[in-house]
This record gives sequence, structure tokens and C-alpha cells, in this order.
Amino acid sequence: MIMIEVSELSFYTAEGRAIFDGLHLKVEMGEWVILLGPRGAGKTTLLKLLWGELKPHRGQILVDERNVTRLSPAKLLQLRRELGIIPEEPLVLSQETVFASLTFKLRALGLAPSEAAKKAGETLELLELAHLASRAPQELKPVEQALTQIALAVCHDPILLLADEPCRGLEGEEARAVLKALDRLHQRKRLTILLTAEDGEWIAGSGFGTRTVLLRDGRLEGVK
Repeated sequence: MIMIEVSELSFYTAEGRAIFDGLHLKVEMGEWVILLGPRGAGKTTLLKLLWGELKPHRGQILVDERNVTRLSPAKLLQLRRELGIIPEEPLVLSQETVFASLTFKLRALGLAPSEAAKKAGETLELLELAHLASRAPQELKPVEQALTQIALAVCHDPILLLADEPCRGLEGEEARAVLKALDRLHQRKRLTILLTAEDGEWIAGSGFGTRTVLLRDGRLEGVK
């Protein structure tokens, strides 16, 4: 089954510059695709088009067999509730602890208190982050913040994770820790992942992901 299918996608800036002109992309269910590209290549724009924050000028976007460009506001909201999203700017954890932040999101999605607490705990255990449960968000180190963003994005068991440069600002073992957490999700839950990254050299050869593609000059090129 195809989770993402983008066909003949065109998107232009307000000044008329083409970010995409006839872009095609397919992501199978259960794949982990790493989308590489230089700054300004349109990686963030593509993710925003996929979750419906932006509208294309031309083309079709299917996510889980739903045409994102034609969904009503109510159905688009429902689709977003089924997605895991790690945006370009990290979400602010407004609750007193990491655990409380996860349960707050789950309660907002309609889960009962006991079920929200159960799923929050299971998510932290799966990602090996149980030791952060009682920590205040402002006390977290950068790598812990990045890992917590993953937990927040997937605690409701999404059908697809769209992650916009989750390793931004991290290097070496800290960046690998983030990729290992994503790999754990992919292996154990068969979660479909589309991840963007700017630093292509080490990620492309890191062994993570099932397929890597390069976005350059508005076109996608297969890397592996």
C-alpha cells in the first residue's frame, strides 16, 4: 500500500519562483524515507504541503489514499490528528513534566485519563526515555529535547511520521541517538517515516532509513 503519493506537484513563492514544478514522490507503507537537500531546497515546504498547511498551485497529494488538496477543513483536521508531526520549530511543552506534556496531548485527542497515562508511559518506555518522565521541559538538554519531540509526535500511534530535521543542531552521538530512536519506532511499529535533513553526507551513509532521496533544484533524485 502507498502511504504518500505526490503527482505533478507545483508550488511557487509569492514572487513567482518555482519551488516545485512537476514533482513526483511515492512512499510505501512501512518505509522510512530520508529526504536530503540543501537549505532552501523546499524540504519544509513539501512537508507542509503533505499535512495541508500549504496548498499547491498544481498537482495531487494523496496521504493514506486521501486527497489532501480536496479535503474539507473537518476532514483535514481529522487527517492531521492521525499524523505524527515534528515541525521546523519545536513544539513548546507547556506542562510541568515530560510525562504530563504527553498525557495532556493524549487527553486533548479524547483519551480517558487512564488510557492517556498508559500510552504516555508506553511511548517513553519504547523510546527508552522513561528516565525523563518527571523532568521539567526547561531542564532538558538539546538531545533530550529532540527525543521528547519524537515522543510527543508519536504517543498517539500515528499512521505516518513527518519529521522536519529532527537532528537539527545535534552532532555525532547525539544525532545518532535521535536516529536510533526513530529506527526503534520503525522496526517495532513499522511506522512510515518521512524525515528531512540538510547534512546529507553522514546521514546518507549512516545505515538508517530504507531509502534516501535528494531534493535539488525542485527535483527528486534517488540516492539509495
